[in-house]
Amino acid sequence: MRNNGLHKNLIGTLLLAVLVFFGANCRATQVRCVAEFGGKTSTLIAEPVDDAYRFVTDDALVPFRVSVQYLKARGKLKMYAYHDSKDRFVLIHAAEFSFNDANCAQYTQGFGLNRIYSAKMEKELLFQCFAECH
Repeated sequence: MRNNGLHKNLIGTLLLAVLVFFGANCRATQVRCVAEFGGKTSTLIAEPVDDAYRFVTDDALVPFRVSVQYLKARGKLKMYAYHDSKDRFVLIHAAEFSFNDANCAQYTQGFGLNRIYSAKMEKELLFQCFAECH
């Protein structure tokens, strides 16, 4: 009977080691962002980039524009929202999150909902991103 208890402890220890190994080694593969306005939804997929001038942008939610950037080497996720001001887009919201492989699992349920209100247009945009880890 003593061996049965030892066997259960050994299995529990091995299971814990596997969970710790995979938890510590999960990687952020990409970030999926969803923006909603006026009954329409737009999805942006941000792959890791090193170029600080490269963004994923979508203009489908007129009069809003949304952009996202995942700078993996710098450990940052950046989100931007603009409103269309006839001849140019005006920044109305910017969010930046510390994000890397070590904290990826923390953000699989989202980085938090951004409720962005444009006073000029008197309209609200919802914008949220989710980490996709493996």
